[in-house]
Amino acid sequence: MAKPIFNAKITLLESAGLPDPAQFQVTFSIIDIEGVFSGYDVQRGDYIHLDTSTAEAATITRYKVLSVNNSTDPDLFTKVQATILFVDDNDAPIDPSVSIGVDGFISRPTYYKHLSVVPSIGTQLLPDRFTIYPQNYNTETLDKTAGEAKSVLHTITAEEMETKSFNLPDVPNHTALMIFRPIGGPTQTIGLDFNITGSTILWEGYALDGILEEGDVISISYFFL
Repeated sequence: MAKPIFNAKITLLESAGLPDPAQFQVTFSIIDIEGVFSGYDVQRGDYIHLDTSTAEAATITRYKVLSVNNSTDPDLFTKVQATILFVDDNDAPIDPSVSIGVDGFISRPTYYKHLSVVPSIGTQLLPDRFTIYPQNYNTETLDKTAGEAKSVLHTITAEEMETKSFNLPDVPNHTALMIFRPIGGPTQTIGLDFNITGSTILWEGYALDGILEEGDVISISYFFL
């Protein structure tokens, strides 16, 4: 079972505009229903997703954390004060104050393409649009990449556990856009959790070393020419 990537449920409590119309000072409560993450894990670059449908119909809007402003506050475990930046593709920045009192989520984006990592809505007790809308955006981003898309399921064998590697049927042409996810676990980050050379996936010396086991099923999506 692979390690989880930071994500948690939040509820926006306060929001105030700043001189830059795309930046806002916010306070939000945070709770990870699984009990793995807390406000102490929030860092610069994390994405916040809020339901802004009262301002623009059927929208989940994305903001990026620029700074955590109460890093020494004893209440940081459950309540975070942060400066955030509007980073979505609406016609104009949406003031997050329209989402005060409404649940949303925070997560760490992927390393290269900055795709949204989405939570388990069943675990975090969120409406399904918090998974579907960001995933649709991720799909559209990936679809703009040249090459043919392929998704494969690979079951790790005993021999592959010894070599800590296995081969894909193709050589991906843009490894930064690869999605590598053990079934039942979160999406992994290339160069941190695993790596690839040609068509060979390897994890010796990476974060998945000692975590992957024989019989684990890996879902891999990539582009190839």
